[in-house]
Amino acid sequence: MDVVGLGLRWHDQCRDCMIAGIRLNWAAGRPVAGRHRVTVCAGERPMLEGWWDEVATAEDKTTRWIGAYGGGDRTRITLDDEATGTRLMSWPEEP
Repeated sequence: MDVVGLGLRWHDQCRDCMIAGIRLNWAAGRPVAGRHRVTVCAGERPMLEGWWDEVATAEDKTTRWIGAYGGGDRTRITLDDEATGTRLMSWPEEP
C-alpha cells in the first residue's frame, strides 16, 4: 500500500495474524473499556466484539453490525450491559 508522504507500506490483511494479535492483547487484560458490549458470534464462537460507554453508540453499532454481518444462518449479534448483566438487543431475536 502506498501511504501519502510515507511511501510503500506492508498492510497485513491476514485473518489468522489478526486473531493471534487479539489473543495476545487479551492475555494482558481487556483491550478496551466500556459498559456496553456488542458481540458477533458464528455459531457459539465469538468473532468480533466491541465496547462503548454510551448505550446509543452501542445500539447504533449493533444495528450496523447486523447489516454488515447478519447474513449468515448461524450468525448471532448481541448487545449486553456488562454493569447490570442485562441483554439489551439480540439478532435474531431470542425466544
